[in-house]
Amino acid sequence: MEDKASLTSFGAIVPGNRRPDADIFMMTGSADFAAVRARYLNPRNIADPARPLAAAANAGKAAKVHDKELIAWLGEQYGFTGPIDAVLTYFGGLGAE
Repeated sequence: MEDKASLTSFGAIVPGNRRPDADIFMMTGSADFAAVRARYLNPRNIADPARPLAAAANAGKAAKVHDKELIAWLGEQYGFTGPIDAVLTYFGGLGAE
């Protein structure tokens, strides 16, 4: 069963609970993390707002770059701080997990 899996939602398990279900994001397979890092974490890769987004995407640019979030996360999780180039290098050296 290495190639099969399932996910079952039981909904609310506490009687009378009327809160909405949780949002769940799942990703399967393996991502090209070097490409994700290059496009979405490097602030030099932000799209030019004067150009159409489709043209920017075709050029490998992103509408939003998550460099500030990465800096904050590395600081919280690992106590690492520094300029974005050092942050990207440190992040690139972390294990895939």
